[in-house]
Amino acid sequence: MRLIVSPTVSNGFFRVNLWILLGINTFAGLVLYGEITSRNQNYAYRFATMTLTVILLVTCYLGSVCWLYQWRRVGKMALTFIVASAIAAAILTMPQHFHTSFHVILGLLDVVSSGFVLGFMLSAMLLGHWYLNTPSMELTPLNRLVLFILIATALRVLVCGTGSVLLILESSISTLGATWLAFRWLAGLLGPLAIAWFTRLTLRVPNTQSATGLLYAGVIVTFMGELIAAMVSAESQYPV
Repeated sequence: MRLIVSPTVSNGFFRVNLWILLGINTFAGLVLYGEITSRNQNYAYRFATMTLTVILLVTCYLGSVCWLYQWRRVGKMALTFIVASAIAAAILTMPQHFHTSFHVILGLLDVVSSGFVLGFMLSAMLLGHWYLNTPSMELTPLNRLVLFILIATALRVLVCGTGSVLLILESSISTLGATWLAFRWLAGLLGPLAIAWFTRLTLRVPNTQSATGLLYAGVIVTFMGELIAAMVSAESQYPV
């Protein structure tokens, strides 16, 4: 949202999406609270992460109020703060079993690239729906988001490709693990690339309704791919 702030995009888009972020961060806060109160604590910095999540909740609400009253400058500041706080909270929940600086850098790239792919795809889908409400908006913001999807997915392919190769070289993978890994690449990486490219071609027609349908499918395959990646990577120190 911060990258597509433009006078051509109506304020309602940012207001509604901040409500969505409010719900997502509420769910994240409940999960974190469950982790803190349980005996099996999978990460350090629990209090700092929980504090950042609460701050995110407050900022999402205040940001939606800013866009409701068309305070665009303050609304942009709220979006910038949300980006920085969310990335920091995600980094704090990284696994703590990294032993070298290379593993730490790869882990940081894993967190950032995963968030970018999911975030760009979800924002593009929601913006595509917004064109149904406001068909007079220019297509430039949506085209820009689709381009960002391609760039973010290419970065994700590079990161996960490096992790997958290292995982295969350093350990043996079972048949079931190889099946999940193949499905992760087909659905979660090659799928978003193909969908983003076809969406870009569809917007040249232009047909925002068909493009939105493609992006909706993109959200599903991206989300499935990232879930599988988290499952396969759970016992490994490499992102796949």
